[in-house]
Amino acid sequence: MRVCRERKVLDMLGMARRAGELLVGQDKVLPALKGAEKFAVFVTDDCSANVSRHIEAAAQRGTAEIFLLEGTGRGELGASLGITAAQTAALPMKSGFVKKIYTLTCDRSDANE
Repeated sequence: MRVCRERKVLDMLGMARRAGELLVGQDKVLPALKGAEKFAVFVTDDCSANVSRHIEAAAQRGTAEIFLLEGTGRGELGASLGITAAQTAALPMKSGFVKKIYTLTCDRSDANE
């Protein structure tokens, strides 16, 4: 899991949504994780336990890499995306937006393990 603390990540997700690449909300993200394509999945601090469990299972299967938006709640993620609220969003790993997000300040939370 990667922990993201930068506001720039939310800005990149907003641009990805406007470009039509971003899946927003559990109703779109969870079904996409059942396919063969790998996704970068962004979750808020207040993401529900049920949704988190599904995303973690996808990560174990290799179809998701999880990015925790530290200090970001559903309302803030939603506002960044131009909607009321969202607890999760996803981008295909092959997206240029994911490559750019990797270059931003995202630390590996398991780097000391």
